Amino acid sequence: MGNTKKANGQNLRSLSFVESRNRRFRKDGDEFMRQADYFHTWSLENRDMSITLKAVDRDPAAYLYRHAGGIKFGQIAFFCHGTKKALIGCQSNIWSVDKMANAIKGVTDKEITICLYSCSTAKGSIDEVRSGIVPASAGYAMRLAGALYMRDVKFKIIAHDRSGHTTRNPFKVGILSDMSAIYKVPLIPYVSWWGGRKNPTGRRLWLKWVKALRETDLRWECAFMTRNQILDRLNEEK
Repeated sequence: MGNTKKANGQNLRSLSFVESRNRRFRKDGDEFMRQADYFHTWSLENRDMSITLKAVDRDPAAYLYRHAGGIKFGQIAFFCHGTKKALIGCQSNIWSVDKMANAIKGVTDKEITICLYSCSTAKGSIDEVRSGIVPASAGYAMRLAGALYMRDVKFKIIAHDRSGHTTRNPFKVGILSDMSAIYKVPLIPYVSWWGGRKNPTGRRLWLKWVKALRETDLRWECAFMTRNQILDRLNEEK
């Protein structure tokens, strides 16, 4: 993946914000840090630069503002708790999303890949927006997409539409845009055990996806792959 990106002349600098504090009686902050460390290691092998910051010590948007016009990033990742309306551990929600979008615009030159390794930020029934103005009823990820779209930022957002593990959650969606719309699509559609009776191929693909996210670097690489590339990778799996 790194060589392909370099051949395409894209920015290979990566920045991560991590919610590092454990909640009471839990070790969730430890797990966010562990996954961010894995991501950092992968990034150093596939990127020109990788920076990891503890989100609880810094306001991510404020940090990005300070670097506007300086360091440019091709990827920003958030490892934290999330809901439909907020990145809880990274001080951003649907009401302050414009601040985050302005900050992101300042640190990207061509295009940006944003990975929300958080629960449920892509939750919501709105899968396509034609005007670029995303209604308040949409989830955080779609609201962020709308704010970036209105600022002429070329982006790809990877987010989760259900709760689950910060990186292994298979309910991943991609949020993209073209000249006329913003749209949200699952990277691999979920097929339940019961649904697999009518769609066994889809069920087998889903199980391969779950396994690959658990055992391989596809959890990071999928953000830079088309759906066809993901399918080809899964079809290589036994």
